[in-house]
Amino acid sequence: MKRLISGKTVEKAFAEGKLRIDIPTDSIVTPQAQSVAEKLGVEIKKNTSQYISYTDKQKIIDAVIKKFPNGKYSRAKIEKAVQEVLNAL
Repeated sequence: MKRLISGKTVEKAFAEGKLRIDIPTDSIVTPQAQSVAEKLGVEIKKNTSQYISYTDKQKIIDAVIKKFPNGKYSRAKIEKAVQEVLNAL
């Protein structure tokens, strides 16, 4: 189900001390919400990583590991880097 992001949503987040709102990619952001966010300095960020399945994420990690032979980087470091990239999308 799509989530509606309104000006009140942004104001509430700001009142809670949040300067960034992470939302699902299929959310609807009203023009008022965009205006209020700009005024208050709140970033509205669509979070695509939540739509990547665990299995697909593991495939990405495995593919990256293959690019760094001989254990140059630990799996934990690669997992962290992949998650950071997915969060930045």
